[in-house]
Amino acid sequence: MSRFKRLIHELKRRRVFRVAALYAAAAFVIWQAADFALPAARLPDWAPTLVLVLTLLGFPVVLVLAWVFDITPEGVTRTEQGAAVAVKDGARSQHDRLDKRSIVVLPFDNMSPEGYAFGSNARFADRLEGKLLLVANTDDVYMRLSSTMKMIDALIQAGKPYDLILVPGVGHIHARAGERGKRAAEYVWAEAIPRYFVEHLKP
Repeated sequence: MSRFKRLIHELKRRRVFRVAALYAAAAFVIWQAADFALPAARLPDWAPTLVLVLTLLGFPVVLVLAWVFDITPEGVTRTEQGAAVAVKDGARSQHDRLDKRSIVVLPFDNMSPEGYAFGSNARFADRLEGKLLLVANTDDVYMRLSSTMKMIDALIQAGKPYDLILVPGVGHIHARAGERGKRAAEYVWAEAIPRYFVEHLKP
């Protein structure tokens, strides 16, 4: 994917185009209202021009905020980096020769659907040996539960066993969960997961 296409994809993902369109529509309404209301209020002749200048100056500020922040069910958060995966041609053969004991971490580089598919852990489901524990937050809007379900489906199709722990009431960031979610996350990470390791990683 070229840098230009990658930039366009990122602008869409961060909803910058949508914010720009909404801001432009709101600015147009403000300008129309200012042309009607300011003279009626007997304000100086330069008042409509001031409104125009302020809205134009606010446009790049709004775009920057749209790029940096995102509004989610959990509140205003910093937008995360692109979550798309691919391996460059030079590294492709290396990943195809993965040792069965490997832990795979692929760089997020290709944001096309093919990149997502190639970087999905589900590709390696049939190579699984031993135990696998999946942990998913039910309210996560970034690492969605549907992604975990795709992995589970691949494991089932490959006939591979797995264990699953769902953390109810928790989104992408544990600290922003409610009291019940925080208690659930604390139990999972402080008790359930360590107990799983003790049971299945015996020397």
